[in-house]
Amino acid sequence: MPAASYSEPKAREMAKVVLTKTLRIRPGESVTIETWDSTLPWATAFVLEARRLGAHPLVLHNDEATYWKSIDVAGPQSLGTVGRHEWALLERTDAYVNFWGPADVPREGRLPEATRSAINAYEDRWFEIANRTGLRMARLYLGRVGDAAAKAYNVDPEAWRRELVDATLVDPVAMHRAGLKLADRLRKGTTLEIRHSNGTELHLKLRHREPRIDSGVLPARNGGKTGRIRGHPGLLDVSLPAGVIMVAVDEEFGEGRVRATEPTDTSSGQLTGGEWELRDGKLVRHTYRSGGELFDRDLADAGPMLARPGAIGIGLNPKIRRAPMMRDQILGAICVTLGGNRFWGGQTDGHGFHPYMILTDAELRIDGKPVVGPVG
Repeated sequence: MPAASYSEPKAREMAKVVLTKTLRIRPGESVTIETWDSTLPWATAFVLEARRLGAHPLVLHNDEATYWKSIDVAGPQSLGTVGRHEWALLERTDAYVNFWGPADVPREGRLPEATRSAINAYEDRWFEIANRTGLRMARLYLGRVGDAAAKAYNVDPEAWRRELVDATLVDPVAMHRAGLKLADRLRKGTTLEIRHSNGTELHLKLRHREPRIDSGVLPARNGGKTGRIRGHPGLLDVSLPAGVIMVAVDEEFGEGRVRATEPTDTSSGQLTGGEWELRDGKLVRHTYRSGGELFDRDLADAGPMLARPGAIGIGLNPKIRRAPMMRDQILGAICVTLGGNRFWGGQTDGHGFHPYMILTDAELRIDGKPVVGPVG
């Protein structure tokens, strides 16, 4: 049964935006659509739209209950092994739409690392083939919405789904144009200042690095240096909804205090009321109203050398409001990260440590000139 948030006209509209503006489907192309139970109604809309465009769609359906039972009955390695028929399908696929799952994100986060590694054992070969063949892929976060995840992030699941659909409908080309204007300022600037009425006053430095725009527009194939998925930099992929520009900052400089206005969502839980203080480019103090033990655990694993400035981001999506894991996309939101930043053009290998904070209604200045200002 479709979720209450499902609307066939909206689903068809979303399929049209993704297939024409992001994946740029052409007549005669092969399109593989991977879905889970909760996103099957949306996946069928993609089937119809692909056929309307003259393409040839094929659906892979994952059943969530069977997925979890498989771990117990057949072992996690049964999910991490791919048969010859699926490898052959991947080799002949031009574009891939992945309604990423499973939906029970908290349960997935509780799995032992060895179990998760066994489940994902196929990924290196999968992405190697995708890189080699020039596969174009869109990963839709809609498949990660479930009751358990909504409870963990304190949001209504139907409102969450509606927001993700509306945010995916935003014209990616328009967001990309906005990102290009900001990219020029971030690329050429030297000093960066963030202020907020909550007491935030943080000074960072830029190093003329190339910003990364995630707008829903597929990157050009650029010598294997594109791709959103860490460890597979040549992949022609986007994650949807999209809408943020990020750039690595000077890892050696950071002065001041930053206080989050939005929760920090992770696969392990939610952190609220965060505050960081930086001196001489190092994190010298941190507090959280709740969830701080998650940060403390990750920091202990990473080590103090990674508690340095990482990257800065600016949100571009006018339809994101409360969607967990997407708050950095809120239009005008400022995202500040620590630790690993090589993915965004920096020099720090974070080994999975890249905590972040989100501020809305903040002011950001580059070389003393305003770039983003508080609403109202």
